[in-house]
Amino acid sequence: METNLFLKGVRVVEPGHENHNAVCHLHIAAGRVNLVPVVPDDAPNVWDGDNGRLCVSLGWWDGQVDFGEPGAEEREGMDTGLAAAAAGGVTNVVHVASTEPCVDSQADVNFLLQQAQRSPSPTQLHPLGTLSRGRAGQVLSDMRELLAAGVAGFSEDGSVDSPELLRRALEYLQPMNPPVLAQPLESSLHRDPLMHEGLTSTMMGLQGTPAEAETMRLKRDLDILRYTGGHLHFPVITTAAACEHIRAAKNEGLQVTCGTTAFHLLCTDEDLAGFDATLKVMPPFRTPKDRQALCEAVWDGTIDCVVSDHKPWSLERHDVEFMLVPFGMAGIEWTFPILNGALARFRPAAKEVERAEVIWRVLASGPRRVFGGGHSPQTMFSPSPGNLALTVFSMDGPWSPKRNSRAANQPSDAMAAEALGVPHGLITAKGALKLRPGDR
Repeated sequence: METNLFLKGVRVVEPGHENHNAVCHLHIAAGRVNLVPVVPDDAPNVWDGDNGRLCVSLGWWDGQVDFGEPGAEEREGMDTGLAAAAAGGVTNVVHVASTEPCVDSQADVNFLLQQAQRSPSPTQLHPLGTLSRGRAGQVLSDMRELLAAGVAGFSEDGSVDSPELLRRALEYLQPMNPPVLAQPLESSLHRDPLMHEGLTSTMMGLQGTPAEAETMRLKRDLDILRYTGGHLHFPVITTAAACEHIRAAKNEGLQVTCGTTAFHLLCTDEDLAGFDATLKVMPPFRTPKDRQALCEAVWDGTIDCVVSDHKPWSLERHDVEFMLVPFGMAGIEWTFPILNGALARFRPAAKEVERAEVIWRVLASGPRRVFGGGHSPQTMFSPSPGNLALTVFSMDGPWSPKRNSRAANQPSDAMAAEALGVPHGLITAKGALKLRPGDR
């Protein structure tokens, strides 16, 4: 579907470009973005940026989502998952490989891509492939076949328990350089944890997992990366110590990248004191000190991308006692406003343009460096064919969720008080979607 529209008086967020932070008129046509001096009076399709109140940037990526398709479509499904992503201003999503069946063949990749293409949502999907055949942790998957089919990286959708498997994957993939994803969590340290181990878990009488469970596994995986080379990506880090280790590894020259969720920049383990099952996530929310370190790591560039880790559950699975609720939150629509709000609270003296630059880095540029494989554009003014992706948003203003997801474990409306900024639309090669029709 070819898009032909004008963005009138929008503020460009493109650090390094001569028009960064300038109010411009843009014409999107034939898959290209062009600066124009004026918008014609008779232009048929115009989005009004209210003289710079609305911003436009390279489209946002979410580097970790699970729509449950195939195998668990009752949890979300491709259509509502992509609709929820679009409602959050997300133009591209990276889908986990832990489907049923898992994504370990070209046919599995093709199925996901075809399902996403059929969706009316303009958001585009990038599947991950499994690290091992059948996610059994024994034999490497057919990685070249999966890369040819279009996977964005390789993952077991969790920790990689076998050091040999991780070593062989990093060695094998070096010439092609896609990311190998490994969640840093030593699950055998404490069996069946329900939250972070600390004072709150003790008062609640719940088994917890300590910060050391993250750093023990993270240090092991960094040692393997140091030995093999390659590209290692930690999808969600949660502790101050992890930030320090990754910062040091990057300074050493290792090709390591990492992410965290927007909600880890907002919540701590203390928020679970009322047994709020929506906040039961793994890896868990940690201490206020860890939250502060994560915010600092987002600001200074240690953290490459901020994700939703969207994991929807049906009412039947979620509406049970806290001990039995599966881990995960369906928060893809909330990522930008929660992230923007956290950045403003952590550095209240920072200018709006400074926050916008950080958001561009962790939602647009950073994820492309992790998952793009060198094929996705790093600037909105020079998209390669079929890769047009823009997000239109405002950095302020009251926000309320559209709730396009049908998951039962979405954040409560009370959390909207912590949100700041509004996604207003997205434009991709699949089409354009205005999220707030009342906009001029």
